[in-house]
Amino acid sequence: MLTYVLIAAALFLGCVGASLVSLNLLGAALFPIPVVVYWVRGRPGRAIGLVAAAGLAALVSMGTWGAVLYYILLAAIGFPLGLGIARHWTYARTVTVAAGFAYVLVAGNLLLAWPDWVAQGGAMYDLWIAELQQQQAGTDREYASALVQNATWLKDHWPELGLGLMLWPILVETCLGLSLLSAWLRRRFGAEGVRGSFRSMRTSEWLVWAAIGVAVLGLIDYRWPGTALRVVSWNAGLALASIYWLNGFSILVYALDALRPHVLLYVPIVAVLVWFGIHPVLCFVGFFDTWSNFRKMLDGLAAARKKMSE
Repeated sequence: MLTYVLIAAALFLGCVGASLVSLNLLGAALFPIPVVVYWVRGRPGRAIGLVAAAGLAALVSMGTWGAVLYYILLAAIGFPLGLGIARHWTYARTVTVAAGFAYVLVAGNLLLAWPDWVAQGGAMYDLWIAELQQQQAGTDREYASALVQNATWLKDHWPELGLGLMLWPILVETCLGLSLLSAWLRRRFGAEGVRGSFRSMRTSEWLVWAAIGVAVLGLIDYRWPGTALRVVSWNAGLALASIYWLNGFSILVYALDALRPHVLLYVPIVAVLVWFGIHPVLCFVGFFDTWSNFRKMLDGLAAARKKMSE
């Protein structure tokens, strides 16, 4: 019990301290991992107590009930992760529930403060554009000028892109956190953990209908331009691209593990990805995996390679 009290107190003080120096999200991010640990170890009461400590830290440091609710929900991100590990959900299901919870929370908060968030995004790009314009006086003027044009375009279309871009880091952080936590809990406490792994995770085939729906919205917006529809279609498209990118990256990890190419082949592999653009290639692979099942094909190649070497 003393250990738990010390952990709760340390998290509380760390959260308050981070909030006082304007690192609010960092302070709230201290809680989900210990929440997962206590939940998996069969102590949900202590996990809930840590969530309550996050809300108390927000009340002390910021003094608003809106901040209290937001901190409680941020700390509660540990619940779906802990639930997935404790109940042996599949890796994909655990990531879907946890990342979906986190994304709804972040996106909902941004929508409530939409005008301020759009203004902050514009100010951020203004600073970047000003720095790039200063670089134009240097030697690489052409490159800096291209960056200024890209940054200006991003600033002008920030409302249509910002929410969609938010999903990518949430997915990556969820997968990284789940993989590390599962491995540590399995090694430290013998927890069985989730079924499957990142490399075997595959998107649902039903997701393609969402992609088709977004494509239809994009065509409607192209034919009859409208700001509100564009905000929905572009952000949804970027969110789906993040999901398919993650699937593509997991296929790449699966391929490297299944085929185990010679170390000298890693350089051309990376060169091809960079040449064609890492993100578009992985999105393409992740999307068409819906019909092709590239992992099954890789298993066949690995079996054929093993047979040839015998």
